[in-house]
Amino acid sequence: MFYNLLKYSNHKHGRFQAAFLLFAIVCVSQLTGCATVLSEKRYPVTIANSQTPTFFSVHDRKNQIIHQGVTPQQVTLDAKSYPFWPAKYSVVFAGQESTSESHELKARIDPWVAGNIIVGGGLGAIVDGATGAMFKLPKTITGNVPPQFAVTDSNQGSFLASSMMNGKGSHATDPTTVAASEPAEVIAANANGMSGSTAKGDPTQTAVMPVSASTQSPSYTR
Repeated sequence: MFYNLLKYSNHKHGRFQAAFLLFAIVCVSQLTGCATVLSEKRYPVTIANSQTPTFFSVHDRKNQIIHQGVTPQQVTLDAKSYPFWPAKYSVVFAGQESTSESHELKARIDPWVAGNIIVGGGLGAIVDGATGAMFKLPKTITGNVPPQFAVTDSNQGSFLASSMMNGKGSHATDPTTVAASEPAEVIAANANGMSGSTAKGDPTQTAVMPVSASTQSPSYTR
């Protein structure tokens, strides 16, 4: 192909067209970018807690909640906040008795970017930065807070994690307040490890048991 281009360039009126075509080929080869091809722009991140299930919320740079639920759970997050700007998140774990813990989750430079600069020059690196392929997120982030309840569904976890961030931690320890505010189904095991009971919408019948060191750990369902 390049031989034909050079041959074509020998013609007086074809030299400019050949030069332009060669330039276009180089640009297209660079626009993909090494990291853009070999890296991701969005990453799955596992949110876990060392002390059995608890509630979490993920906040972006503007402190807006973009994910919330019950650990362990996998969420997909963007590696960039803006072009050439790595993503930064705060992961808040809401534990028992209004305890909470916040962890920073920040994107780092992907090692593939260095190879892209060496092989392809600066143009590919510019593309990687603009698309977000320049950055990568860790696979896992783990909290260390006591579990809020023995068993609960993801909707209840979303409500409680939001309450912790909004300074309403006292609501998280009051099962009747939770049930009245969030009309979702709650399944909780009792302190003796017997089969759990189920209630919908009636806070007086919702069997939600705070976990303590003296109670055995029941099985749970997310």
